[in-house]
Amino acid sequence: LRAQRAAQEQRLEEQEKQLHGLEMERRRLHNVIQELKGNIRVFCRVRPVLPKEEERQKNLDHLHFPPQDNKTL
Repeated sequence: LRAQRAAQEQRLEEQEKQLHGLEMERRRLHNVIQELKGNIRVFCRVRPVLPKEEERQKNLDHLHFPPQDNKTL
């Protein structure tokens, strides 16, 4: 009976260590997901074209501002 108890206690300790390791991995992956969600959320910020930018656009060939329309994202 004592041998069974010792074996069960050892098994319990091993499972607690495994649980701790898996919990740490879960937390790490959760943080990675949250970081990636944040990175996606701010990947592109859109704002209206400023009047100065519209004036400058006439002299810049590498920028193209399509005509304004009623489309929204």
